[in-house]
Amino acid sequence: MKVKEMVLFTNGSVFIKNEIGEQMSEYQKVVNCYGIDAKKALEATLQADDFYISKFGEWAHRIDRKEMQYLLRLVK
Repeated sequence: MKVKEMVLFTNGSVFIKNEIGEQMSEYQKVVNCYGIDAKKALEATLQADDFYISKFGEWAHRIDRKEMQYLLRLVK
């Protein structure tokens, strides 16, 4: 299944969904507030179509792929 959406929360947690809206734990386990597997994170950002930064339960703001990659420190 392909990554469809990534949400990066202000606390560093991420929510990653596939095309049918299911969470993708294989990515969420390695891209989270405790650490980031850069290879898997880059793979997820290259697959996804929709990106957001959000404060849980308060707001969500659409961002683009490059912004997500910068926020996850995948590119310089």
